[in-house]
Amino acid sequence: MKRILLVLLCAAVCVSCTACSWFKKQASATFGGIDQLSIAEVSKGESEGASQTGRSIDDYIDKIYQQLDDSGESLSDEYCTGRILSEGDDTMVFEYTMREQNAGYSDEEIKRLCDETFVDNKEQYQKVVDEMTAYVGKPCKLIVRYVNADGSIIASETFH
Repeated sequence: MKRILLVLLCAAVCVSCTACSWFKKQASATFGGIDQLSIAEVSKGESEGASQTGRSIDDYIDKIYQQLDDSGESLSDEYCTGRILSEGDDTMVFEYTMREQNAGYSDEEIKRLCDETFVDNKEQYQKVVDEMTAYVGKPCKLIVRYVNADGSIIASETFH
């Protein structure tokens, strides 16, 4: 049981980024290719000992970026730029900013597509929250946010 923490998180990051590309390319976001990610694994003992180590959300985010660097994966693509940040001491944010306003869709269509992505990937995002909570040793939240080129928020969802 070595594929815990970062594999789930990187899968969710890739799903969100895939969804961003999907706005231009096709009508459904999938988990295709996620299992093929060559991401270093985190041992079970590391996540189980989190409450004694004083790990923070920022530590967790640093590990994600390191894993992305090691695997050659990116949070950005031709349609959006992605980043991961912390808000407070219990919240991690996946934020995707469109390079073009609404990625070329109407306001209603882009909102609907984002909302469908949240519904389709809710289980995966919940796994990320569970692993993040185990890593830092306290209840955590994940916010997935899509932002337009002008800075306005298209859609945002919080997972507990």
